[in-house]
Amino acid sequence: MWIKGGRTLGLVDPESFEVREVSNAFDCMEGGSLIIIAVLAGAQGNLMCLVSNRGLLYLLFYSFSQKTAFPRAFQEVTGQGRDNAFCLEHALEDGLFFLGGATDSNLKESDAKLLAVSFDKNMAVLDELIIRDQSEKKMAVTTMRRDRKRNVLYCGVYQDIYIVEFTGTHFCILKCIDNIHSCNRCSPRAPHLHRGQG
Repeated sequence: MWIKGGRTLGLVDPESFEVREVSNAFDCMEGGSLIIIAVLAGAQGNLMCLVSNRGLLYLLFYSFSQKTAFPRAFQEVTGQGRDNAFCLEHALEDGLFFLGGATDSNLKESDAKLLAVSFDKNMAVLDELIIRDQSEKKMAVTTMRRDRKRNVLYCGVYQDIYIVEFTGTHFCILKCIDNIHSCNRCSPRAPHLHRGQG
């Protein structure tokens, strides 16, 4: 998938290398400051897009069968006025996707947030999980990947990685790997450590 300029997306089938263009997916979004943050392609060729337009976040479902886009303001989907979003991930089931974000647009005051959302024009929130820590704010889920065989997500938050499972009805935290960002940096006085020697 790539942005071909303007408001056109190009979708490439990795097996056949067949290219499909979606030239009108973002025509419903007014203004010239459209920023595409993330795009998911469903099994039927439908798209779910996270976009920013004029400083506001939107989820946009594009139906290939109807050749129509259905945008919704992100705060309308979540029912929260200050939520923020950063990443999308497929679920094992085709009618579902996961969204990583934050409880507040000011990340210094925010906890990380994970949503399970229906992959359709309704974009119904099926469950949400707020990732909190007693000692410090986790800020946001800024990146995530799903296990190939299960709805287990590896979610990157401030300083940590959370491993979270979606059971079909709700989220469960399986494990937290603390301080994953921390490492002992090699000293400039020991350059041989930078080359994998020693």
